[in-house]
Amino acid sequence: MDPTICLSMIVRNEERFLPQCLKSVQGVVDDMVVVDTGSTDNTIEIARSFNARVYEHPWENNFAKARNQSLSYVHSDWVLILDADEELDKDAGPILREALKGDEYNAIAGTVISYHRGGMAKHTSIRVVRNLPTGVYWHRRVHNQIMFPGFAQFFPFAIYHHGYNLSPEEMQAKDKRTYKLLRVSLKEEPDDPFTHGYLAVSLQHLGKFKASIKHAKRAAALWGKSNDGTGMVLNAWYTCANSYAGLGNLAGVEYATRKALDLWPDYADCWFLLGMSLAKQQGREAEAMSALIQYMAANEKAITNPSPGNVIQNCLRRGDDAIQTVGRLQQRLAQAQVRKLSEGGLDEAVSFTMPPAECGGAT
Repeated sequence: MDPTICLSMIVRNEERFLPQCLKSVQGVVDDMVVVDTGSTDNTIEIARSFNARVYEHPWENNFAKARNQSLSYVHSDWVLILDADEELDKDAGPILREALKGDEYNAIAGTVISYHRGGMAKHTSIRVVRNLPTGVYWHRRVHNQIMFPGFAQFFPFAIYHHGYNLSPEEMQAKDKRTYKLLRVSLKEEPDDPFTHGYLAVSLQHLGKFKASIKHAKRAAALWGKSNDGTGMVLNAWYTCANSYAGLGNLAGVEYATRKALDLWPDYADCWFLLGMSLAKQQGREAEAMSALIQYMAANEKAITNPSPGNVIQNCLRRGDDAIQTVGRLQQRLAQAQVRKLSEGGLDEAVSFTMPPAECGGAT
């Protein structure tokens, strides 16, 4: 008998996205479990229209607790994890069905592609876990993590995330909610690098750049002590660089991006930030162009290859911005050369010799 798989979700007021999410898993999963934490719209009715088993639990400001409640209702061999604002790629079904047959791993990772107002981001994420009797649970009240024994195997399937493609007002409300929960998490686990890293991101989104830098550096230091934390260290330095950019501290941007690039020379995001920062500095045009060309090369690799570890790549498909900036830098260099030649006088500026009169046809 083929192994079975169940979708496990938590939702609240998700009537906007939920239909496309549930439609995307039809024919892929054998069962659907949806825990609703207090919807006041048509979320529950939509879930039931897709034959999902719906359970209602009060919201307790803890995403892990709600996810564990959803997990407790799953009876299948494997669990598929999606949020309501995500959808499974149409070609993922056969890949997942084949992956479920493996015995040597207890989790399956794929690629999450997020759409946002600046373009596209992607990262590798564990989205399927074996439904073991013990040892499988969610940890952390926000930005939680699925815990399981053994290891995960990557397979080439995609999940599309639409939750960042919101209005500025919606994104700010989301960031404020996340920030409050992360503050509680920090009190519970003051030395947790995940919490410091995600708190740095929330603070950056809220414009609290100095505090963001503090937590990003703390996250990088804590993750630096781990053997498997390279991806999160990269995320921390990228957040740090973004917050330095928010402060207009170009030296800080260069410091943070180079820290990340020392760890992973193909980090497209940091090449982009470094190039755009150098482009603002007179006399560093050649360095800026070099960084942006490095970005375009790394960007091509990032689009087609899985991201290492937990690193999130945010600056994908910014090639047009990079090319336009390189063009402006080339123009700036050319204008500087013209000024230099003009200041030197016409005789010094002209590098060719006028032909003799008889060669020009004059008499």
